[in-house]
Amino acid sequence: VGGEVLGGPSVGRLLAGGRPGIAAAWEGGVSVIAPDGALVWQQHLPVPSRTYAVVADLDDDGEDEVVVNAADQIVALRGATGQILWRYRAPGRQLTVPAAGEFVRGGKPRLVFGDEQGSVYAVDERGRLLWRQDRIYGPREVPDPVEHYQAVAETGLADLEAGGERQVIVSTRSGETVSLSARGERLWRFTSYERKVGISYGGGAHL
Repeated sequence: VGGEVLGGPSVGRLLAGGRPGIAAAWEGGVSVIAPDGALVWQQHLPVPSRTYAVVADLDDDGEDEVVVNAADQIVALRGATGQILWRYRAPGRQLTVPAAGEFVRGGKPRLVFGDEQGSVYAVDERGRLLWRQDRIYGPREVPDPVEHYQAVAETGLADLEAGGERQVIVSTRSGETVSLSARGERLWRFTSYERKVGISYGGGAHL
């Protein structure tokens, strides 16, 4: 690939006909590699990706797309060719790795992600904004200045109530875990004094 690989590789149905391929984000772009190690394509991004690539079938054609965060952008690329399909931009923000999945059983794929100012976003399979929640915080217990730890660390999707609708789970650098509905409504908040770096879910949260 074109540089140091960031995070772990992601495996999906990335090649023509839904055959498996490996997506790797690196400091300057993203690549897809065939099972035999051959480079299939390499796409340079003007703003480098900072972490791993996400794979998801956004258009329900049996082949996965590749989605990466690159500074203030979320970029979706066709898995088989590397063609850029769309970009979502949040000027002046640093966006996190998106979580991909359906909000409701049998629904269309959605992408959720956050930024360093504590906002959470949801976009549809074409990169169109569905909602943005800027008020995920409640009363603050963390004694340090809010701006030091307000950044979103990670987002995920999980059907916590087994009701067929997933919630958006957000962890922040300030030690908070927040649950939002599929419509961006705040449901609950758990606070600890430990700074968070990530979250895990039983049964899986990333598709």
